[in-house]
Amino acid sequence: MGNVWKSQSPRISGWRRRRRIGRAGLTLVEVMIALAISSLVMIAVASLQYMSGRIIKDTYGEAQTRSLRMRTLDQIRYRLARATTDSIAVTVSGHQLTFRDPVADTVCQFAFNPDTRILTYDDDLDDYQPAREIVKGPIDITFDIEHDPISGVTLPVVRLTVKSASHTASGDVDTQDGETSIYLRNTTAASP
Repeated sequence: MGNVWKSQSPRISGWRRRRRIGRAGLTLVEVMIALAISSLVMIAVASLQYMSGRIIKDTYGEAQTRSLRMRTLDQIRYRLARATTDSIAVTVSGHQLTFRDPVADTVCQFAFNPDTRILTYDDDLDDYQPAREIVKGPIDITFDIEHDPISGVTLPVVRLTVKSASHTASGDVDTQDGETSIYLRNTTAASP
């Protein structure tokens, strides 16, 4: 019976056993091939990610800048709705608009910083609280009070120009202008 078990066991020669024990790692050629394959896969993934980023930016970039421009116009229109004609002043090269809110009886201010591209709103200049940031992004805002060209009388209209720019993947700049006129409802002076 002892001989039966010996005949059924696999025979490994001494040369094979030594080769198996000596071959615990990978050869240099195998490592180089694996490195080349993984490099090709990583380059393919990186280029795919880059291309998809460009496509997304081109697809959604214009919509985002249009949305930013419209949101800015809406915020300013909403807050200027109650301003009186005689209380509006535009300063700092058209980037700052100060007005009186007759309902709250406060002096309010929109201020646009062209360096940081931030539009802020302060609903009461006398309370010394910091102004709230309304919009931040690739925009340029200019305020202007319209005058009658013949008589020179100040009209109850604030012209607002919002320029937005979106850098497309090809390096071009998509500049769009949004200009609107805000008609002031309160044309009478605020009561003291």
